[in-house]
Amino acid sequence: MPTSEDYFENITALEPGKRHTSRLDNNRILKAISNRRNGYELNWTIGKASFMKSYKTKIFPRWFANPGDNVHIQVSIRLLPGETAPGAPVFGLSGIEVYYRFLKIIALIDKGTEKEELPEEERTEFQTFSTGKDIVEATQWEGSVLHCSQAARLFYNLLQTIGLDKVKKVMDRINEKNK
Repeated sequence: MPTSEDYFENITALEPGKRHTSRLDNNRILKAISNRRNGYELNWTIGKASFMKSYKTKIFPRWFANPGDNVHIQVSIRLLPGETAPGAPVFGLSGIEVYYRFLKIIALIDKGTEKEELPEEERTEFQTFSTGKDIVEATQWEGSVLHCSQAARLFYNLLQTIGLDKVKKVMDRINEKNK
């Protein structure tokens, strides 16, 4: 995924309790993710205003996939500037929007099979039409705004393990954009 893409440019999270689907329905998975202390080497992708990571999971909606399918949960934390919230690791962070969606991987495209520079008559159909991307099916993004709840504190701890200097750079980018 391009690091300059803003994944949630056109999405507005709802406050918890406003609508059932806006709550973090998969609390157990998300809390387990937010309790990780491995740090930034877990390859969180930085967007314009968010951090994103995919984890393999066995817990997912049964209408979406069958047991044994290759399913990942993709989690993104979007920073909200404003008055500093209690427990926020960075000055000027009023809260976070935590989004998640499930991805079912239908087919993995071998990363080693790049399009070769072969003459057109020698190319196979696969070489001609391969996009080089995995084939996936995804649910809609779900999310909630978190300020100073227990879940917010867990995700603030996750931001600290990602790296406060990286969080500050993203906050600076947001503040520059809002000026």
